[in-house]
Amino acid sequence: MTREFQIVRMLVDHLKQLVHLPENATPTKERIIHAFVAAVITRSHIILHGPPGCAKSTIVKLVAKAFGIEGGLWRVNGTLGTREEDLVGGLDLVALTCHRREVFYAPFVDAPIRLLDEANRINEFATSPLLPLLGEGEARIGGTDYKKVPKRFTAFTINPPEPGQGTFDLTKPLRDRMDLEMHFPDIGFEELERVLENNETSRDDLVQAMPVLGTPADLFAIQHMVEAIPVAPEAITAIGLYFEATRSCKKDAKAELRNFPACCAECEMAESSFPCSKVTPLSPRAGISAKNLAKGMAFLRRAPEAGKSEVDEIFPFVLSHRVSFPNQAIDNLRTHVFSFFATLQAEVNYAFQLLTAPEHLQEEELKQARARAAEKNGNPLVKKVLMLQRTRARLNDAGEQLKKQLAGMNAPELKKTVTKSGLTMAERQLVERMILARKLVHLTVNEDTLKHQPFRDLFTSPEGQPYFDAAAWDDVAWDGKIGQGSLLGGLDMQYRESILSVQFDDAEQADAFSERLRRAKGDFTLLCPYEQAGLRPDLEKAGILAATITTTTTIPEEAP
Repeated sequence: MTREFQIVRMLVDHLKQLVHLPENATPTKERIIHAFVAAVITRSHIILHGPPGCAKSTIVKLVAKAFGIEGGLWRVNGTLGTREEDLVGGLDLVALTCHRREVFYAPFVDAPIRLLDEANRINEFATSPLLPLLGEGEARIGGTDYKKVPKRFTAFTINPPEPGQGTFDLTKPLRDRMDLEMHFPDIGFEELERVLENNETSRDDLVQAMPVLGTPADLFAIQHMVEAIPVAPEAITAIGLYFEATRSCKKDAKAELRNFPACCAECEMAESSFPCSKVTPLSPRAGISAKNLAKGMAFLRRAPEAGKSEVDEIFPFVLSHRVSFPNQAIDNLRTHVFSFFATLQAEVNYAFQLLTAPEHLQEEELKQARARAAEKNGNPLVKKVLMLQRTRARLNDAGEQLKKQLAGMNAPELKKTVTKSGLTMAERQLVERMILARKLVHLTVNEDTLKHQPFRDLFTSPEGQPYFDAAAWDDVAWDGKIGQGSLLGGLDMQYRESILSVQFDDAEQADAFSERLRRAKGDFTLLCPYEQAGLRPDLEKAGILAATITTTTTIPEEAP
């Protein structure tokens, strides 16, 4: 067990002891703590929503204490008077009196973690500079001054809005830049007893009960480790299905949202099994948030990669602040999000099974899926998956035919192949490696042949200019050094262990030169570029047969 994992594990344990939430809440206390820590170690931006006194700010302060982050400059208390200068920075007024234009950046920008308390008490004009800070990592002041800032864990706390209390709703663009939202429920009698006990023990300062587990450097190291965790293809597929599920309405989503609920009275989806709830279609940022947070869950579970189960665990938190339920009477805890997600997840799991493992399904099950999609109130997600499945089958067939032709293609044909459908991303990357390998021409030749002028004369450009001068040839023949030619700024040539390698700037030039060597007479053997580049194992694994071209001829001796 690494030191970094031990720190995170102890952080989770101490938060469970110090933060008192109802054990039977929706979501559960353990799920809230795990999702919150996943947000911390993935440098995510989180909205903490709930009534006053439910430990929203406290849980962030506990994390700051755990990593030895001292002082309060990382925390801003939102009020109606909070300004842009408090969040990002502004012009130095003292410098302006001396006719100098200087800017300063607020401590909030560079803090290891950031807490914006009572974020909904700040008007949208003051919060607008947070958009580039949270989205692109740019602290902008005015139209000319900005600096890049690494992504930091950022928490917004929000109390339920009350009439006449001077609160604002976060704008949609700002919400979309927040990775997840978490709702802290009100505590009950049992939790209140523990809070009072902690209060007596800690003398009104619960943060003192959290030991220092590491340093800010440890926090950054953990975040870098989590960032390097791979994401399984099944996780990407699951995120795509959740993404598609929010766009699966049969009608124009914008028109429905504008005219709701009148337009839904006769909607054919009204009685469908699919949970059509007028969710706001997710933006690509939601998919990126889910992917990154799934890495955090994988780290907590000590999993080698982030898979579908980690996506399922974190996705309702990603969904929470991005959806609206105008046809649902829900309370401030928004527990309906998890009720809705349970139904949505069942549909996504069904579609995931159809998409990823159709060969394991019985024909009867596939027939039922097609019938389910074809009925009047059919599941639009299943329809989409069945259509995608047929498209993939066609592309796979086309890809198999294409792969059989790759070994015999020249460089221009390979370049065209990279943009064609039918090949996977990994196969396209392999084709690009094949093109790079084709820039090198390799042949076996002995040192005596290197000294023959007829052999050297083969190394000329189409215009008749020699690639290499006599001195370069002598260097190669006697010392195996790299020589520089004259065409297009020069070619590299190296002779080592009886193999002469010539590197061209373009694969097409190398192909033309190889063809000249094949037609020539000489005591040399032209080698397969894929073999020399070490691509054969990958080509064999991908089902591509790379043909080794061999030409052996004898060149006449020089005249005495």
